[in-house]
Amino acid sequence: MAVTGTPRWRLAGLGLGLMLLSILLVAPTRSIARPTSHPASARSEAKATLPNIVLILTDDERWDRPDFPTLPNVESSLVEHGVTFSNGFVVNSLCCPSRASILTGQYSHSTLVYDNGGQYGGFRSFHQDSSTIATWLHAAGYRTALLGKYLNGYNKLYIPPGWDHWNAFKGAPSGGAYYNYDLNDDGLVVHHGSSDADYSTDVLASDADSFIRGTDPSQPLLAPRSNDPGHPVRELLQRPSAVQAAELQRGRCLRQAGLGAGIAPPFAPGPVAPG
Repeated sequence: MAVTGTPRWRLAGLGLGLMLLSILLVAPTRSIARPTSHPASARSEAKATLPNIVLILTDDERWDRPDFPTLPNVESSLVEHGVTFSNGFVVNSLCCPSRASILTGQYSHSTLVYDNGGQYGGFRSFHQDSSTIATWLHAAGYRTALLGKYLNGYNKLYIPPGWDHWNAFKGAPSGGAYYNYDLNDDGLVVHHGSSDADYSTDVLASDADSFIRGTDPSQPLLAPRSNDPGHPVRELLQRPSAVQAAELQRGRCLRQAGLGAGIAPPFAPGPVAPG
């Protein structure tokens, strides 16, 4: 694991780019004040009225693609205990425009992010990081962290304002990767290779766990967590053999249930690992 870069405190004077969640998803029933400071007493009061927010964002899970494997753990642990917005709509159903809208609560004609790249797409087109869900909630006393994918084309040591902790993919072609990738970890570039320990889903999950457990209980937190885009076959071909076998078994279940009829596995199945 190689580490290079500049500590975050040296980046504080820079000013540009940022990301996150939709204000409509997290706004409390009262408006959020924007204090210039938030001592412990203010944090305690905020904690009593403001929720913790852990946003888990996944990509490319089209409802009309039965060949995309389901996520049974997510469904059983989160979906079945949550709310499904059956009449929800996306204005611009592309990765980067949607992420910019999540951060700002604005449409593409306001964020100027219409695509994942090009003149009106990707990280270089987003110039509204000075006012996002991160800056708003940070000013209200939240402890904030962004973990994983930020915006397509992000390849900087620059850390947008409003984030207490930043651990984002840097320079990955699609904005993220499972193996052989770099993370901008609070201004330090950390390289991960191809070992089992480098699997980005586990790396970022561990960081999210540390951030949540390390936050003072009197302080509300915001922790968006976003993996590499959800391209299941590509991920499958990169993962250790035992996990591949488990994924194949899940595919068999889908086909048996009539959800993946006629879909051939990408490689010959092996023995399914116990558990």
